[in-house]
Amino acid sequence: MKSILTLIILLFELNIHAIRAVVLMPSHAEIACFIGACNDILAVGSYCDWPVELANKPKVGDYFKPDFEKIYSLKPDIVILTQSSNSSISDQIKKLGLKVTELPAEKNLDDLYSNIMFISSIFGREKEGKKLVKRIKKEISSIKNVKLKRVFFEIDSGLWTAGRE
Repeated sequence: MKSILTLIILLFELNIHAIRAVVLMPSHAEIACFIGACNDILAVGSYCDWPVELANKPKVGDYFKPDFEKIYSLKPDIVILTQSSNSSISDQIKKLGLKVTELPAEKNLDDLYSNIMFISSIFGREKEGKKLVKRIKKEISSIKNVKLKRVFFEIDSGLWTAGRE
């Protein structure tokens, strides 16, 4: 009994959270891996294939067509989604008795930094999240003098893209 108590105290002191997550958005899963939480992910969306650790995770559909039965069978502590005004996915997952966290879609770098920190807090890896944000800011500042061209990349028929809104 003493060793279990010692372990609980150690985990508390180290701020380690035992969490089992399902992450449907590739960017959120990648952030989790970048902060060292890849092993805490039970399953991912169909399009999550990088880094390699994600490619080997069970797939549970995508954000618009998740496999509710498979998600439920995994008994995750949390399901991480992107907010969407036209989707009832979150409500349907909550009806299964699962905890859902919805992150806003990133429209700019500040949104990205906020989501990195939010994901970091979910996994109890705030220090790693701060380091990742700092690294991204440093890399961006190193290319500020580069003349950029405007390019439009259509990712799917819904006109999802990287750039201004």
